[in-house]
Amino acid sequence: MTGRFGRAVIGGALTVALTMSLGVTAAAQTVVSTTGVGKPPPGTGIGTKAALDNPKCIPDSIKGYGTFAYVTTTQGPICVAPAPADNGGATARGVTKNSVKVVVVVANAEQLAQQATSGGAGGAMNLATGQPGTMQDAMRDAWAPYAKFWEQWGRTVDFDFITSTGSDEAAQRADAVTVDQAKPFMVIDSTPNGLTALQTALAAKKYIVYGYGVSVKDTLAQAPYRWGQTDQQAGATNIAEFAGKQLVKGKAEYAGSDDLKSKPRAFGAVYSTAIDIDEFNTTFAKYGGKLASPALQYQAPAGLLGDPTTAQALAPTMVSKLKAAGITSVILFADESMITALLAQATAQDYHPEWIPTGYNYSDLSLISRGYDQDQWSHAFGISNLFPLVDTSASTTTVVPLDWYWGPNNYTASQLALGFTGFIAAALQFAGPTLTTANVQKGLFSVPARGGAASDIPLGFMQGYGKTPGLGYDEYMQLGLDYAPIWYDSQTTGQSQARPVVGKGVTWYADGGKRYHAGTWPTKKIPLFDKAGATYFFTTSPVPTTSTPVPCTGCPSQGGPGSPSTSGT
Repeated sequence: MTGRFGRAVIGGALTVALTMSLGVTAAAQTVVSTTGVGKPPPGTGIGTKAALDNPKCIPDSIKGYGTFAYVTTTQGPICVAPAPADNGGATARGVTKNSVKVVVVVANAEQLAQQATSGGAGGAMNLATGQPGTMQDAMRDAWAPYAKFWEQWGRTVDFDFITSTGSDEAAQRADAVTVDQAKPFMVIDSTPNGLTALQTALAAKKYIVYGYGVSVKDTLAQAPYRWGQTDQQAGATNIAEFAGKQLVKGKAEYAGSDDLKSKPRAFGAVYSTAIDIDEFNTTFAKYGGKLASPALQYQAPAGLLGDPTTAQALAPTMVSKLKAAGITSVILFADESMITALLAQATAQDYHPEWIPTGYNYSDLSLISRGYDQDQWSHAFGISNLFPLVDTSASTTTVVPLDWYWGPNNYTASQLALGFTGFIAAALQFAGPTLTTANVQKGLFSVPARGGAASDIPLGFMQGYGKTPGLGYDEYMQLGLDYAPIWYDSQTTGQSQARPVVGKGVTWYADGGKRYHAGTWPTKKIPLFDKAGATYFFTTSPVPTTSTPVPCTGCPSQGGPGSPSTSGT
């Protein structure tokens, strides 16, 4: 397998991530973290008796909050109070008593073709026919179960689809004008790489905008209008704490050459412009760390896997600088292309340091790691936002929401659409009857963090907004908030994370895959490169099964009304 193989399968790394929406998790949840929870909007009743007494609520699924009955007894969203008879009518632009307008900007044919070659997920598939589908159909099909079982406070979502006219700035700004003319309440940029100029222009006009390509700086500069999918900066915060507590003042014992192993660690970093390196340096210093030489920057690429041409051009000089500076341990905020080039150049220049991945753009995915220089990457350890797969071949409790609603292989599927509709559903449910931008922010910030580190389980991602992830800023991103300590093993044959692909080379998770978020990393030494107690694949679920399926009463899968979308318009 080569590094380029990752380009054919990287969408699978997002398969897990994008099926996760706030309150919908891959495993049973009975624990939440209430740290940083804000005050809920009026009428929602979040965390009160009014919500727990709602007939839709299963009150004992999460103590103090409960969950709606949805797919399974613990898979639904945090409970809210019953909808009042009067929802306030036209509470905001794009909102009426009966509807909420949501504009979805969809990729044109050229953008989809470019994405297919740059490593992203995004293609819609009509599972009934086995033929390519459309984002329009995928969005409608993904939205249908939310519309039936989640709370929209008496309103229905009216989708308006607008096809992007191009990725250049002029086209994006023109499309922003078109969207503005539609006067929606919310805008979803469903293009796989994100149209940042379009998003910026619409957020400036005070539309809630959700899409890819957004940074923490973007969300904070345009709060509360700018929202996104994965927080890369949280990885920088977590690796700074991990390295500060676990690695600073130690010797580079995991380096690939004896001369470096005997030296105290001297840290260097390679980072893309998507990372705020000053913020990393500040956090690293808080935990006693400091880079021994200035971090080496490169321009963040459009695709998840990077630009091989640029990486190969920059890597020789970067490696020369790292080696000349005596760097023993290289922190990598880098994509697959850059890491591939750096490792090849390190071998060419007889340089064998510790490599410290941060989970940036899924570069720690075993599927991709198998294409790296294996001798070099055998000395890689750090943190990962991913988690080991669990064998579900004999499972009788795993329920796929769209199968549950539509019936197996009877709808148009897109991993991107699942993430987008999950955000819409959470935004509306937790905003309450008075639907405004302020209440969307307040509502999402008032829901406790859930999953992963927040629930103390090694399966699933932590999700939470506002102060709940424990970061030094308000969180407007859906994922990328918690991490597990890992190392790479080039000799073992086994399963990758994210997609069940067996191959030589696996990512081990220390301490049974235990996950942490900012502010919770231990100072006690984590056993790295020690298989005792570690795992790369769960043969049985480590999470107790406390969840039971919920009947999909009135759903198409049970003979109820409704048909999957096939118009694509």
